Amino acid sequence: TEFNGMAAVLANTSEVPVPIGVAFMMILIAVGFKVSLAPFHMWTPDVYEGAPTPVTAFLAAAPKIAGFVLLLNFVATVFASHGSLWTPVLSALAILSILVGAFAALFQRKLKRILAYSSISHMGFALLGFLSLNAQGFENIFNYLIIYVIMTIGAFAALLTLRKRGQLLENIEDLTGLSKDAPLIALCMTVLLFSLAGVPPFAGFFAKLSVIQNAVSGEHYLAVVLAVLGSVVSAGYYLRVIKAMYFDEPVGGEHTMAVDKTIPMQTKLVLVMSTFLVTFYVLMPHLFTLEIGAYLR
Repeated sequence: TEFNGMAAVLANTSEVPVPIGVAFMMILIAVGFKVSLAPFHMWTPDVYEGAPTPVTAFLAAAPKIAGFVLLLNFVATVFASHGSLWTPVLSALAILSILVGAFAALFQRKLKRILAYSSISHMGFALLGFLSLNAQGFENIFNYLIIYVIMTIGAFAALLTLRKRGQLLENIEDLTGLSKDAPLIALCMTVLLFSLAGVPPFAGFFAKLSVIQNAVSGEHYLAVVLAVLGSVVSAGYYLRVIKAMYFDEPVGGEHTMAVDKTIPMQTKLVLVMSTFLVTFYVLMPHLFTLEIGAYLR
């Protein structure tokens, strides 16, 4: 059945039939699993940690965009005339995802688990874009996702580039001394982490600001307050990683960090380009703008 056909049926009803409401909730749960929204996120940290780093990078990017495309089709097309059904649900999922991701990451030591909980929190922020009930909000969602993918792929590229005692980095402690052993990579990683935390003037700040403005325009003030709280908390675990790179000394004072010379140049280029894009986003925001208004008519 086409989305437009279902939308035409629902447009003629003042209330959503129970079977359709149940179907919407089932689809929302499925998308929640796919994009790692709390409380459907339980698989994410274990899979991120256990999968090879290139696979983890893929899981952190592609499924998120696909899931949000499906969700957008349903809420903006099929249920466009019934915002009262889905906005409270999406608001609750957004708040829960932001807070669960932010607070859970504070207790992690493994880098990929930190990035896993970070992705959960970021998906909550992306969900805030639905709360404005307009095309601008939906466009901001995908602009947010584009920036998120750039930041996350860059962070994984940094992890792929480095070795400690011949092994890929796993824990925060493995990054100690990075600023001395590989200062350029440490700088790139720092920029990406600041952007993930939403620190101005990096791209992540403007991405979060845009979706928070969507929530404000939809008068979801509680969601805004809790989202800002989650963003402040998330800065704690990003700063902990930066502290390890610049201020902590390796155990025994031995510097064993090295750049893996077998890593393809493309991986290093991804790291540099990601850093460049999030740094100079403020000068070229239209490169990240995805016009989707035409698809919502």
